[in-house]
Amino acid sequence: MLGIPPSGAVADDLDRSGEVDRLVRRRGVAGEVLDREGGRQEDEREGDPPLGARISPPGVRQWQSGHSAHANFETAVTAVRMLSLTIPGPAGDLEALLEQSKPDAIDLEALLRLPPQPAGAAVVAHPHPEFGGTMHTKVVHRTAKLLADRFHLAALRFNFRGVGTSAGSYDEGRGETDDLVAAVRWTRERYAEGPLVLAGFSFGSLCAARAAVAVSPDVLLLVGVPFDRWREEETRAIEGKNVVWVQGEEDRFGPGHFAIETSARHGFQVSVVPRADHFFTGRLDGFEKAAVGLLVAAGLPGPKAHG
Repeated sequence: MLGIPPSGAVADDLDRSGEVDRLVRRRGVAGEVLDREGGRQEDEREGDPPLGARISPPGVRQWQSGHSAHANFETAVTAVRMLSLTIPGPAGDLEALLEQSKPDAIDLEALLRLPPQPAGAAVVAHPHPEFGGTMHTKVVHRTAKLLADRFHLAALRFNFRGVGTSAGSYDEGRGETDDLVAAVRWTRERYAEGPLVLAGFSFGSLCAARAAVAVSPDVLLLVGVPFDRWREEETRAIEGKNVVWVQGEEDRFGPGHFAIETSARHGFQVSVVPRADHFFTGRLDGFEKAAVGLLVAAGLPGPKAHG
């Protein structure tokens, strides 16, 4: 086992301050941050513990879930724990937060959302680290939430090297892909039964497509693929895999019609969300509906209904 018990600077922060927001404020990425063309990536934390939550014991956070503004799905787990942990990564420790109903040790920063009886596993990769992408980006949060709440998967989201308190530094997608492979393998070692879903948003979708060659997920979910950075040979490398893809119709990094044309050439399933931009601003419900439909079509067991 490569697990490390809750300790060190992050656990100390939990003990002293009781604030989960310190996860990204260390890098100044709180609330809103600018992407490379002046747009905004917003953090979404309604599924994370509230400020002032009680700490019990050291390094462990407990709170009641299901009280957020966007808690649209049924929530079977009413009390969960947040453990400050790490996942071993190729560039060093990757800071992790483990959200679960009972303790289990996990060197990357991460959140693991566990249904009461996981039916499989999922890992979600976040947008570009150099432009404010973190595991708290809205689309990443929503993706992990629907995979856990609707499809009963143990859903991990984590910070790439150099983000938050994950070790290492930005590596232009190469090291980040290695981070993703490490996170998938860590998760799969612990949740080996049932389907494996690998997902990524924006920059994270490129890392997910590359990692899929190494980890062979049952379903590869791509969201908001930036076409200018996706090489044709990488697209061909995932032909024959169970690829589903959600793209905004008005995504400036790859309009919806490009997604339709590319999917037709390579045999992917695609859904374009009308009038949606790259971040699905004001269209997150449409994103979720499209993602659920594609995942069902890809063969995942039927989703739980909205609560």
